[in-house]
Amino acid sequence: MKLNQIIVVCFALWLPCLCTQAQADQVQPKNTGSELPDVGDKVPDLLLSPIVNYPKTSARISDYNNQLLILDFWATWCLPCVRAFPKLDSLQRKFNGRVQFMPVTYEKKEKIEKFYGRLRKQNDYVLPTVVEDTMLAKHFSGKTGSLDIQYVWIWDGEIVAFTRGNKALTKENLERVLSGKGLDADDQQNRAKGEIIFQDFDRPVLVNDRKDMHREFLYHSVITPFVKGLRSGVYVPKKTDKFYGIRLINVPLASLYAHAFQTVSPDVMEEMADPLQFNPPLSQRDSSNLYCYELIIPKDNNGTREEFLRGMQEDLKRAFGFVVARETRKVNGAVLRQAKKVKLSSFGKEPVVEVNNFYITVRNQPMSKLVSSLAYYLISPDIRVVVDETGITGNIDLSMDVNLSDPQTVVKALKEHGLELSFEEVEKEMVIIKDGRL
Repeated sequence: MKLNQIIVVCFALWLPCLCTQAQADQVQPKNTGSELPDVGDKVPDLLLSPIVNYPKTSARISDYNNQLLILDFWATWCLPCVRAFPKLDSLQRKFNGRVQFMPVTYEKKEKIEKFYGRLRKQNDYVLPTVVEDTMLAKHFSGKTGSLDIQYVWIWDGEIVAFTRGNKALTKENLERVLSGKGLDADDQQNRAKGEIIFQDFDRPVLVNDRKDMHREFLYHSVITPFVKGLRSGVYVPKKTDKFYGIRLINVPLASLYAHAFQTVSPDVMEEMADPLQFNPPLSQRDSSNLYCYELIIPKDNNGTREEFLRGMQEDLKRAFGFVVARETRKVNGAVLRQAKKVKLSSFGKEPVVEVNNFYITVRNQPMSKLVSSLAYYLISPDIRVVVDETGITGNIDLSMDVNLSDPQTVVKALKEHGLELSFEEVEKEMVIIKDGRL
């Protein structure tokens, strides 16, 4: 099966579609003059304020000219962001005085102070955080509150790298940057300079950048291999647009299939010769296993969402040949039961759900809120589903300070509340993706 191929399906009003690999490779974002900062650019002496969990309540970029400053754009709901905190904290201690990690969030000061307060029950974190940010994210990504750019590396007032995920956050890479060598290209996140055009569905992005070409298309879909210089992401039209559409830029095949078949990772089983080519872990994603896809269907041609998804599914079938079916399978799951008579009944106060990688509080909420919160953090290839067999029907109150990513610590914490979490096989409808053609 050849995955490095380009499949183009176009219906044109006047001219035939002549779409080639060369055209896809030549695609560049529009440059309107309002470019986002890139590697090598100087950073203005921006104000970092207000800062919590730090000796000072404010600072400036210039205060770190003799250190490597790494801005980390995050939010308490971002699971990968919070899971990286122990690693950042460890590196901060190791490089104290030479490297400063500075998390940045748009969330309120009170929420972040409460977050750190509960976090200290498990570890004495030294990471500060810029809170209520309205300026830094906009400067680096173009959008207030955006997590599009996760880590910005700044050395002596100059951007030396953008990275995503914590793969690049290693002792060796920090030493490398501190010695003036910079990061390898594979460790850096691609930036697309200029206006973000992926939200514009009036014309195709992946076939040609001629301004008049979009007038010729009534419907089109395009699949390409990795396109250098385009920022990875998923884009859809605004609800008011006249198109059903989607753009997936530089993502693994698993993402294409997840959107086409409306699935999430725990509901998918991959039965194929090379599952890593289909769904490589974040640390192994590169130009050899990432793809771009674009599909646009006009709404005024009686198009529907169901037709849109069928079109996407058919494109993927023709391009890659995987067989997709829904089957009931026995899978590894986690089952929640009452170990003894529990006292979780709610006192009827204001309903609250506060969940983070390191704690959970549900107050005056149904048991389903606890189960769905546990599922969000526990579900993995080893735990496909969390099942509620407690029989509890009323609202509950429960609060735990626990690393929700560690199943065994969750088991112990739940036991203190009279709940038993056991790991066993359960039946579940799964999306099965197999090698072969229909």
